Amino acid sequence: MASVALNAVWINLASDLAQYVTYGSMGSMGASSSSGAMASLPRSDTLGTTGAVRQYANGNLRLVTTVGVAEVYQTTLRAVSSADVATLDSWFNQIVLMRDRVGRRVWGVFSGRTVGDYPRSDAHDYTLTVSALTFVEGV
Repeated sequence: MASVALNAVWINLASDLAQYVTYGSMGSMGASSSSGAMASLPRSDTLGTTGAVRQYANGNLRLVTTVGVAEVYQTTLRAVSSADVATLDSWFNQIVLMRDRVGRRVWGVFSGRTVGDYPRSDAHDYTLTVSALTFVEGV
């Protein structure tokens, strides 16, 4: 039986899969590369319903939802270079493919990000939020 050893977290731009950012992994929740970069992809995701409470005549309130469940994933990349920050920022509000070292694959919209300080002056902590999409890879 063949096996594949995945040892990184990858984020690809869906419109051009040749464009990617990757960080090697180490440990059960984190990842590191030879440059000391760290990444983590949570083992759980955030689930929610898509909808809102709407007010109608006479003050009646109704919950209006859509079918399905909203999934949101967050990934934290550590020691990200300024060049990678610029690359990831250019992908904001676009569809990305996010893969982790345990083989999980998520297609989604890159919908949020937070950039923080890292102990080295030339690096940043980069947390990105991906809202999952329904994606069919079959023909």
